[in-house]
Amino acid sequence: MSVNPSRVEADQPASATLYGSGFESGAVVNIGSVPGTGVSVVDNGTISFTVPALAAGRYDVQVRLPNGESATLRNGLTSAVSTPSCSDTTVYFDTNRDELTSSARAALDADVACYTSRSSGMRLEGHADERGTTDYNLALGQRRAESVKRYLTGKGVPAGRLEAVSYGEERPAVNGHTEAAWSQNRRVVVDVGQ
Repeated sequence: MSVNPSRVEADQPASATLYGSGFESGAVVNIGSVPGTGVSVVDNGTISFTVPALAAGRYDVQVRLPNGESATLRNGLTSAVSTPSCSDTTVYFDTNRDELTSSARAALDADVACYTSRSSGMRLEGHADERGTTDYNLALGQRRAESVKRYLTGKGVPAGRLEAVSYGEERPAVNGHTEAAWSQNRRVVVDVGQ
């Protein structure tokens, strides 16, 4: 026997199909000790059913036929909390500033729910353009990263999951000596590490 899907989202019902042989109308499907709902024998090799909302864990899937025969697929279904897949976010700053702009706040707000639900850490990488001394730019990049960290923790992201670092001017996104290049280098990258 096999079940598709073999992994479902914890605490959410899901449609599933059980494949095997000898299935008959009136078959009952249990996931662990919980009965499946909406059980329908499609043919003697296929049963469709709904997996009820289950706590996270691994479950045996059992089919019991009307004649009393049964078959069990050990650990056939996993119910798990999915880890959200967040993407890196880059926010930009005005010259010599570490305050978040409204567009930077909006970009962070778009991903804050994902960041809040993650269990792994993220690096906040502060950057500056090439103007200014190395020490000044390192300090400015750090203030920018810390500004993003304060904003995200204020939105509910645990501070312990956020590491603020500065690269100053050492890792430009765009090479060049123009305002267009500099504007792309005054930034913080939220690196989710995937």
